[in-house]
Amino acid sequence: MTGSRLSEVDERFLVEMFEHCGMESECQVSMYDVGRKLGLDRGVASRIAEDLMGSGLIELRTLAGGVCLSERGRELAQRIAPVRDGEARFKLGSRPIIEEAQQEGLETVMAEVKSQATELALDFDSLNELIVDLKTIAVQLTSPRPKTAIVRACLQSIERILQRGTAPRVLEAVSALLAE
Repeated sequence: MTGSRLSEVDERFLVEMFEHCGMESECQVSMYDVGRKLGLDRGVASRIAEDLMGSGLIELRTLAGGVCLSERGRELAQRIAPVRDGEARFKLGSRPIIEEAQQEGLETVMAEVKSQATELALDFDSLNELIVDLKTIAVQLTSPRPKTAIVRACLQSIERILQRGTAPRVLEAVSALLAE
């Protein structure tokens, strides 16, 4: 199942669980608490959780409604979360070297930028600059010690380019990566 086949409320439920647990495989949360945060009653929260369990995205941990994200669910939620509502769940940070969690978030947002590149309505030079910035980030991420300053400079360039384009959600995700 892909994120596009989930309903909006299913995605929100999955992302809410991801925001609570992150990448922790043993973390569990009450399906009813997740539903309450989304403004859902217990019955609706239960039905959504059952659908997500049937899809293999979450697992039931307790008879009282404790659930956790499956590996597949964490991966899908992580892909959805960084650009949902334009908010990045990962920030680049100020350390000299980019940590693994930031690398994963950065890769996710960069994949979204790439997928939107053809829809940005950019002139040739701007598109070329965007491609070079994306390649520079990709090269940095292959380094055992990717440099934050280099990636930050590329992200700032990408942010300026996206401000001229037509992809506000991606722009907001890149801007949020840069936020301190």
